[in-house]
Amino acid sequence: MTPSKLNSLLQGQTNLARKVFEVVPIREAWPAIQIRNALKEVERSNADLRVVRGCLGALREAGLVREPETGMFQRADIRTPTPRPRKEAPMPQATPSPRPTLTVTAPAHQPEPSPIEILGELSGEVVALADEFGTRLEKLAAKIEEAALTIEQEREANVENLGKLRQLQSILKSLS
Repeated sequence: MTPSKLNSLLQGQTNLARKVFEVVPIREAWPAIQIRNALKEVERSNADLRVVRGCLGALREAGLVREPETGMFQRADIRTPTPRPRKEAPMPQATPSPRPTLTVTAPAHQPEPSPIEILGELSGEVVALADEFGTRLEKLAAKIEEAALTIEQEREANVENLGKLRQLQSILKSLS
């Protein structure tokens, strides 16, 4: 695969798939979980393992990634083309043009992201939101548990005090 073909194939991939491609090793094959961990470290991405596997599948179908063993991925080989010597051709005679031609260039615009790229980004946001939500729920559960333990301790203390009060009442009744 040539570098130009690599670039054109990468342009057709989602942003997340491009990030996954960047962390896939060249010389050795890694499992998807190791690639996801590298993605987490390098790109600070909280992509789910299933999403990373989907990206690896898309990259494999595009020919950007190989799967030498089942579940193990590595980048496809990229070869740089060697320049071929050109044969010198006679130069054609240039005819003068009567007037200069103007070339009109369209203004460069950013291509709109494809729907699959948008969904990939949204998926990453949902995963990050779920992680944050899970962390908050764990903190809330810890506070609830702490409150329940405090209430239980107070209830036990009240039961002890009630026992002492009844004992005192029985002593007072026996004295009167």
